[in-house]
Amino acid sequence: MPPTQKSVLQRRNNLSNTIQAALDGVAVISISFFLVDFQVGYMTTNYAIMLLLLMGVLAVVYDQLAVYRSNKRFMAKTINLAEAWTLSFAVMFLIAFLAGQAEGYSRLVMGGIYVFGLLAQIFLHWLVKVAQERWIQDASNRENVLIIGQGKLAGMLIQKISSNPWLAQNILGFVSTESSALENNIENIPLLGELKDIPQLVDQYDIRAVYIV
Repeated sequence: MPPTQKSVLQRRNNLSNTIQAALDGVAVISISFFLVDFQVGYMTTNYAIMLLLLMGVLAVVYDQLAVYRSNKRFMAKTINLAEAWTLSFAVMFLIAFLAGQAEGYSRLVMGGIYVFGLLAQIFLHWLVKVAQERWIQDASNRENVLIIGQGKLAGMLIQKISSNPWLAQNILGFVSTESSALENNIENIPLLGELKDIPQLVDQYDIRAVYIV
């Protein structure tokens, strides 16, 4: 049996998450190396272990708090990011304390990593958000899509598409599976016809993707 292919929404959402996570990781590592080198002179074994531990904790905590999976407003996402970053530091220090290594790190270095690491991540999240907005503002990057079916699932799908800028999709309307539902609409998205009208609608509106709910 061939492997199940991910939807366009899943692929682009995963790409966005991967890019953001990679930028955050590079920023934290770069800041850590700079501060350790500036204060200590070189990356010691203890600090290298600390950095590896921090990156591991970040991966778990950020996943649990859905830092990359959520599409909240920027301020709400910033708060979520700050909470996840703070919790990650707390977990890392708890592990270091239990291992008897907490006193081996400079408070100035660790404080700098915490403050500048958080500021750098907030800036990068803002930068990615701006890039997403500019991407979807370009009409040539948007593709017309059609939704087959109605109901609660269709409404959830609209919200998912609308809150994911990387998709750059324009929902033109619905196709009803029941002729009696032609007077209805969901989320101000119009009904364009019935199942038999799909070929005509695809040609007329240059439909690039169809979601079946």
